[in-house]
Amino acid sequence: MIDKKKLNDAMKGKKIPTQPTDPNMTLEVQNPEVEELMKNYAQEKTPEHQLIEKLRQSRMLVPANLNDKKQPVPCLIKSPTGELFLPIYTSKQQIPKEPKSAAVINMPFLVLNKLAAKPENKAAGIVINPFS
Repeated sequence: MIDKKKLNDAMKGKKIPTQPTDPNMTLEVQNPEVEELMKNYAQEKTPEHQLIEKLRQSRMLVPANLNDKKQPVPCLIKSPTGELFLPIYTSKQQIPKEPKSAAVINMPFLVLNKLAAKPENKAAGIVINPFS
């Protein structure tokens, strides 16, 4: 049991942050280099190794629904051919307003890549900034 008086005494004069201080816990993800490399690749078919290397170092945003335990579960989208893909976004601005998901998760690209590769998720792959 926490002694409220001791806790209050210990917290006197301490400033409690109102925003996350860990960049891994914020939605303020920005990946301008990834976006630029994607644009160059799409227009000029430049070698993708630069894009892949930059993705490996990046964190992305993933829309999610909440399961019965109120834990976020990444959403999948269906292609016109019926295949499922894991949508990931380079920034908050890239996420479409509709349909709105219950949560957005900030995750490293490498973790997302492993998640999409798991057979039980039935994802054919990852799509970056779909609908934009």
